[in-house]
Amino acid sequence: MKSTEIEDIFDKDGILDKNLPSYEVRDGQIEMAKTVAKAYEENDIAIIEAGTGIGKSYAYLVPALYNAINNGEEKTVIATATINLQSQLFKKDIPQLFKILKKECSVALSVGRGNYVCIRRARERLESDAILSTDPTSRYGEFASWLANTETGLLNEYPSYLPYEYSEVNSDFELCSNFKCPHRKECFYYKNKEQCLESRIIVTNHHLLFTDARSRKDNEIDFTEEAVLPPYNRLIIDEAHNIESTATEFFSQTYSGHSVLRRISKIMIAEKGKGRNLIESMGAYSTQGVSIDSAVESLYKLKLAVEKLIEYLLSTFNKTNYEPVFIQAQHQRRLTEFIALSKDIVESADNLGRSVEQLLKYCEIPDTEQNKERELKANINRILAETSTLDTFCDFQSWTEDIHWFDADRRRGKVVDMKVIISPLEVATSLVGDLYSNLDTIVFTSATLNLDDDFKYWGSRIGLPYPTKKTFLKQSLLSPFDYENRLLLLTPSDAPSSPYMGNATGEREHKEMEDATYNYNYYMAETIFKSVQSSDGGALVLFTARKTMMDVRDIVIDMFEEEGLPLLTQGEMNKDLLLNNFKNDQNSTLFALNSFWEGIDAPGNTLRLVIIVKLPFHVPSQPIIKARSLDIEKQNKSAFFSLSLPAATMKLKQGFGRLMRSTADYGVVLILDSRITTKNYGKYMLRSLPPCFHPETLTDTVCDKIENFLYSDKE
Repeated sequence: MKSTEIEDIFDKDGILDKNLPSYEVRDGQIEMAKTVAKAYEENDIAIIEAGTGIGKSYAYLVPALYNAINNGEEKTVIATATINLQSQLFKKDIPQLFKILKKECSVALSVGRGNYVCIRRARERLESDAILSTDPTSRYGEFASWLANTETGLLNEYPSYLPYEYSEVNSDFELCSNFKCPHRKECFYYKNKEQCLESRIIVTNHHLLFTDARSRKDNEIDFTEEAVLPPYNRLIIDEAHNIESTATEFFSQTYSGHSVLRRISKIMIAEKGKGRNLIESMGAYSTQGVSIDSAVESLYKLKLAVEKLIEYLLSTFNKTNYEPVFIQAQHQRRLTEFIALSKDIVESADNLGRSVEQLLKYCEIPDTEQNKERELKANINRILAETSTLDTFCDFQSWTEDIHWFDADRRRGKVVDMKVIISPLEVATSLVGDLYSNLDTIVFTSATLNLDDDFKYWGSRIGLPYPTKKTFLKQSLLSPFDYENRLLLLTPSDAPSSPYMGNATGEREHKEMEDATYNYNYYMAETIFKSVQSSDGGALVLFTARKTMMDVRDIVIDMFEEEGLPLLTQGEMNKDLLLNNFKNDQNSTLFALNSFWEGIDAPGNTLRLVIIVKLPFHVPSQPIIKARSLDIEKQNKSAFFSLSLPAATMKLKQGFGRLMRSTADYGVVLILDSRITTKNYGKYMLRSLPPCFHPETLTDTVCDKIENFLYSDKE
């Protein structure tokens, strides 16, 4: 795509300017589109930080569209981190852009198989509740009506609460009868697969991108063939700052006793009206009188062994309030009982697997019962996969550099078990070998990638640059927003330090810690409340810890109510509803945690004050952070300056970026962590933020500054 073509689309009096009423010409958007086009034409890799307001979606969509139109069967995959952006691209940005440009190109949305309803499984569940399903006012009747009318089959589009567990009605490859299924032609998942194969542009997410890459590696499938995704050679990764965390989660192996018990329960549950479990059901079709006793005995032994380990773990980790724990090889002596209980589980699971395999080998299952056979096999396979992780975890002699740790397994806020997890120490090697090196063009983009270090920190975490003949095109594009005149940054230098940091030697007495925590929470509560009063609401308060958020909320909730200021708190309803309520009431305040630091938009007067309670440093004792820090220190480098500080700075940039979402936005960012002004590294963090009005501030001047900045010109 030529530079002149890009200018004809994006520049003044261009196609977008003439056809999009709200369009604003942005030089950064034009430059980004040219860089993406060059990456396509020359098979290069582009790394682009596009500040808020650049319009990066259109900047990469235009070259992707023209490449798709002009280059036969080439496909571009666009991967985002959040469902919101994925949905926005597919439902809004792409159709709008294509309509304005008067261009056509086939586009498909690709999400994980488990997001689709399985027609067969859903109908079977409805048939088991036949009377309720015929009542259109019941939850079952509502679901039956939705199933009959949905065009996509995506369960996240279901407008109410599902009457069944998600896992009882979603599409599952191990439970799929494929071409034998009577609903194969109308299957939502397979219809989507066909759409993806026929489309030139596929919009997906990071997780599915990694699933596809691993599937290709494990099954030796080339990128010119279909795997989880169709064959493709061009890739655009939006929200690329999330790659390391998403890849780490994806490549981790987990054992959850609670999860295994659910699988056991699915096997043990009696058939309606028959009083027998799945093993007994299959045993009825044995042709050689193979006994089911061994399989049933192994199932019950496994259940008992899993329950014993859960009880042990909950009792043990209760002493540390179920905090995550990093395990190193030298800790083996402390894990004697854990290892013994784990071996009982692994042995019972292996016996169960062998017994069921032997049973099914001599069964002639009628077609009408093959769904139950698949269900039994699927549950056994998943039990074996989880217990295999447990077996690997306990084999200290075979440990590699992977991170071994325990973490609380919470269901509806309650700790039900401790998960046993093995996470990769680094993901760069897998990303380069399994993904990057197989593609012609890759575009990485986000509003937060560069820390004035030529992308060094972010790139080092995900394997960039890597040895290749390709050219790495790097570009940092500043936001076009007028931060200096439209944003006030307040950083009171007398804000207290968080007591949760403790001191270097850990000698602080318990009573002193309680007093410090009490004083800290009351400072935060009072300052937040008075600041929100000054802005008359319209505030997003970003916390780094749930306990602090809830403690502060408990202090201020009556104050907010007396003042008539609505207060919303993350966790009291689902995220989408919470955000909609916040947007619909311009005087509301939202207390939020990690997921609200990025990926949300509340433009206009809805949001005029962002309060960052604490600088977003990772907890040093968090196992993955601790393991990676130790690895860095082995290389005689500073873990703080090489990992903790840049990671916190990128997160701070994300939180800061919530305020200005359009050229008309106007407001205040208040950081209640004095380290930003009193520590030398605070200057480094401040330099990463856009230049803005940033006067010296003490706590007792914050409210006046907020009121004067927001309202003095309006009076």
